[in-house]
Amino acid sequence: MPDIVLKKGAGEVKVKLEVLAGDQASSSCALWLPDPVHPDHYKKERDVKKSSDPEAVYYKAGDDTNLDGRVIEWIWTAVPSSGHTSGTVRLHVEQAGAAVAGYPLDQSFDFDQGNPVTYSFSRHIRVAP
Repeated sequence: MPDIVLKKGAGEVKVKLEVLAGDQASSSCALWLPDPVHPDHYKKERDVKKSSDPEAVYYKAGDDTNLDGRVIEWIWTAVPSSGHTSGTVRLHVEQAGAAVAGYPLDQSFDFDQGNPVTYSFSRHIRVAP
């Protein structure tokens, strides 16, 4: 999957996770920095959205001046009900009010025999020159 590519100087970046099908208990979103000691590892920088924050709302991630080189990770815990065996979420990334190329992006998943399941999805962020 490709990186999230931001436009230099285009402004504020917001993200949102939206449930399209199935059920969901909570979601979160975080930014990660490259670890200077271990280049193949990342350290959590900050939460963009905590699991206790409202769902399906845009949250400010930053802008092109402070997101380059980071990784953004969405995590959602799905709890099936009403006979659902699968679900779909839509990940939104916007810069200055316009969708970033490749977004929104739909991700589908299956429930594990009626048990809650946690999913994670991450992408590198870079700023185009």
